Amino acid sequence: MKRLYLYCIIKRNSLEKFSARGESAFDGKMKGIDGGEIYTINQDKLSIIVSDAEVKEYLPTRENLTTHQKVVEEILKEYTLLPISFGTIIPTDKEARELLKNKKKEFLKAFKKIEGKIELSLKVFWQNMSAIFEEIVKENKEIQKAKAQGAVSRNMMLRVGEIVAKDLEKKKDKESALILGPLLAIAQEVKKNELLRDDMILNANFLIKRKKEKDFDKEIDELGEKYSQRLKFKYIGPNPPYSFVDLKI
Repeated sequence: MKRLYLYCIIKRNSLEKFSARGESAFDGKMKGIDGGEIYTINQDKLSIIVSDAEVKEYLPTRENLTTHQKVVEEILKEYTLLPISFGTIIPTDKEARELLKNKKKEFLKAFKKIEGKIELSLKVFWQNMSAIFEEIVKENKEIQKAKAQGAVSRNMMLRVGEIVAKDLEKKKDKESALILGPLLAIAQEVKKNELLRDDMILNANFLIKRKKEKDFDKEIDELGEKYSQRLKFKYIGPNPPYSFVDLKI
């Protein structure tokens, strides 16, 4: 039984390169999971980008994840889209149309939020953690006092550890604010994510107007140059706005 693998949703009135079921998009140059042709299922003002699914479930292998991401990224070049999570499968065309019909208001509301916008991702790291810890010691008299005593008790060691952890967070907050300040002047919205490592000071996704992408790129370049001796920047995008829409399929 043939099923449909879902990639994303676009507005039907923005269709240019996509056509109805059975005709491939982008002159057949873009292939989906299992090499399937990419096409649309249309209902009223909305269209779901799909390909035929040969199985009930797809494992998140590197190949499958990469294919899903490439399809969505290619469509993002031309259209504002609502991304759908990897591995989403629906049984029939009819159910796909019912989905678009039943959730029309929800989807159109999401489009209103992200219309003409893209997501950009930024992670910022300290380059030299040893230097950062040395700064914390120099800036905190209580740590200096404990260090001067030589041998210290277990309780004192625990106390010093707590101070270092607290001061590290303060330093992260202070320095990440210097990065965020000029970027927030361009972004429409920002989502700060969990810091995954001790040397990471910022992990954020930004929703920006597509026409502001070059301005944002320029600001990232200037910040990278300004803090090149202290910080490393990992900048990725444009991406589908996964962080700013939450579709329940």
